[in-house]
Amino acid sequence: MKLQASATVIKANAVVFDTDGTLIDTTKRFFTVFNRMLQKHEKKPIYWKNFYMRYCKDTLDDIVAPKKTKDRKEFLHRFWIEFLSEYRFIHVDGDALIHGVDKLLKKISDEGALIAITTSCIVPPDKLGRELSRYNIRKFANAVVTGADVMKALNEGHHFSKKEIFELAMKKLGVAPRDCVVVGDYWSDIKAGKELGAKTVAVLSGSMERDTFEKLKPDAIIDSVKDMLKVVNFEAPNVR
Repeated sequence: MKLQASATVIKANAVVFDTDGTLIDTTKRFFTVFNRMLQKHEKKPIYWKNFYMRYCKDTLDDIVAPKKTKDRKEFLHRFWIEFLSEYRFIHVDGDALIHGVDKLLKKISDEGALIAITTSCIVPPDKLGRELSRYNIRKFANAVVTGADVMKALNEGHHFSKKEIFELAMKKLGVAPRDCVVVGDYWSDIKAGKELGAKTVAVLSGSMERDTFEKLKPDAIIDSVKDMLKVVNFEAPNVR
């Protein structure tokens, strides 16, 4: 495992996790829903190889709306809001808990630290909770927050913004951002965590390129959440 240049171990009383690509591998679901959305907007679906290359490079916007498309920004926003609204309402074979997640969550919980699990998908929190329960990890979460909890912010801002979602998660946990570590596989996770003043850990399990994360300068970059305890020391709130 190659860590971020700084070897300083992060200390935190709470952790805010992204779900997809961080705790659960849903890449095939993303592919399926993305193509369904393309067809809904009378665009041709793309093959897996092209999709995965663009997914890793974060260039799927260019498939949805090429750069010279009229009203591109507005169209992209509508497309991805619809995508987020549909994402957790279909079944796709191939979703799987990322290796080591259940053991990690138990260890964090046993340390007395608080856990929030979040998603930008527009889905009722209890529905995400039921999905997490199928993987036997809902029991570790002290809070579950989704895009449905911050619809006004999503509609008025960037469709993949996590700032309001993470902020609400921290509020539900009752901890200050400085005492939290945000863990995610996408650039918006790290950007939002840093804007809030939290520590940040980027995971490569979501297939985003390392260079993208290095530019954002998270506190650590790790291969997967199973490596988290190598870079983060957890303790219960108010314990020093």
